[in-house]
Amino acid sequence: MKKKTTIYLDEQDRAAIAMLKEHYGVTSDSDTIRLALRLLAKQAKGRKKHEQEAERTQEHIASAPLSNS
Repeated sequence: MKKKTTIYLDEQDRAAIAMLKEHYGVTSDSDTIRLALRLLAKQAKGRKKHEQEAERTQEHIASAPLSNS
């Protein structure tokens, strides 16, 4: 279900929307904003997953016994 939300945009925001509309072939400002939000959320989720994997690797390395070679 969509819910109407009002936001204030400056010229830089409007220019970014125009660029994204052209790049992705989106026809409306609302669809462009939704697309940008979803792409950014997906990127953040991927980055968080990568950071968690790196943290687990560091913990594994830190807990591994040192070899005497």
